[in-house]
Amino acid sequence: MDTTDPDIWFDEHGVSSHALTFDEVYARDLGAAQRGDRLAELDELVARIKKSGQGKPYDCVIGVSGA
Repeated sequence: MDTTDPDIWFDEHGVSSHALTFDEVYARDLGAAQRGDRLAELDELVARIKKSGQGKPYDCVIGVSGA
């Protein structure tokens, strides 16, 4: 990201406001997901998607990004 985003700012270390927000808001949930603490929740979501996709050519399309 650069300064063409009107909502972005950078701290004294060059870290963007978006990265800082991610750390504050989402990193906690991401850690739980990586540990497997939310597998039951994911299984339930997959089951709902599959059920709603029955009889259709595709269940869903999921975009995945990251390491």
